[in-house]
Amino acid sequence: MKANELRIGNLVYRNTFKGDVVFKVEEIRKNCVVCKNDNAPLKTLNPIPLTEDILLKCGFEKFAQVWYRHKTSGFEFALSGLIATNSYFGCFPVDCCNYLHQLQNLYFALTNEELNIEL
Repeated sequence: MKANELRIGNLVYRNTFKGDVVFKVEEIRKNCVVCKNDNAPLKTLNPIPLTEDILLKCGFEKFAQVWYRHKTSGFEFALSGLIATNSYFGCFPVDCCNYLHQLQNLYFALTNEELNIEL
C-alpha cells in the first residue's frame, strides 16, 4: 500500500502473531502509519477486499443481483465495478474500488460523510 492511498479513519489489516488484525489509520507518515499507537510500516499493511459481507457491515443492503444501496445516504454500489449516487452523479464505472479503504475514500468524496462500518 502507498501512503497517498490512505486517509485517517481508513481500515486496513496486518498479519500479526495473533493472526490478521484490523487497524484504523490514525496518522499517516511517509513510510508508515500509526494505528492504535503502534507504528506500522506500509509494507506490512494489507487492504481489506470488498465482499458482500463487508458491504452489509457498512450499512448497505442488497437490492439487485450485484447492487447494494446504502440505507441512509442512498449511495449505490455494485460489486461489478459500477457505482451511482442518488440522482446527482448518475452511474459511472470505477476501476479503483476493490478494497474497503477505497470505498471509504470514494464514499467520503461523493457524500462528504464518513462511512460507518460495524466490523
